[in-house]
Amino acid sequence: TAIRDMPPPTNKAELQTVLGMMTYLSKFAPNLSNVTSPMRKLLTQNTQFVWDEPQKKAFEEVKNILTSSPGPVLRYFDPSKPIVLQVDASKHGLGAALMQEGKPIAYASKSLTPSECDYAQIEKELFAIVFGCKRFHHYIYGCKVTVQSDHKPLIPIFKKPLHAAPPRLQRMLLQLGNYDLDVVYIPGTKIPLADTLSRKHLPNSYPQYSKGM
Repeated sequence: TAIRDMPPPTNKAELQTVLGMMTYLSKFAPNLSNVTSPMRKLLTQNTQFVWDEPQKKAFEEVKNILTSSPGPVLRYFDPSKPIVLQVDASKHGLGAALMQEGKPIAYASKSLTPSECDYAQIEKELFAIVFGCKRFHHYIYGCKVTVQSDHKPLIPIFKKPLHAAPPRLQRMLLQLGNYDLDVVYIPGTKIPLADTLSRKHLPNSYPQYSKGM
């Protein structure tokens, strides 16, 4: 799964990204902050980044908490409630999180192929939406979905005629034609799940499913 098989951080910058996601999810699992303590110690000033046994153990325990079903974090999907799809694209990966009432239903991530890495950033961000919709098709098909992206230039693309978009974007927009999407801009700091998943992506991953569909 996208989080269960997530590789550990290799430096302080990556650790800060991962801890940002864990901090966001800690409101659903109050003991999470205690579990992450060995990892947070590496961020203190003048502390060398050494990923040792205490950090390895804490990282694995956190991933287990975040992906266990039933568990304190993942929630049942309820088709009667509003659906939010958070997406993000980094230099080498895509991340997506399906949310309801601010709580995660499922996660997914993937790495970009060498040719996809050469996409313009706006193309990667739209590709992230396509990726999220396809991964969570059985949840969102036939439903109104709010898509949250931190790439503001992407928003006008959905408000213009299809023929006004560049060819590659046109092809992706056609793939989204079967979905009822409202794409909105939201700062990256407000979508830490998708941001972390895109940066700590897996080569090939499938969503971590919630307790029910």
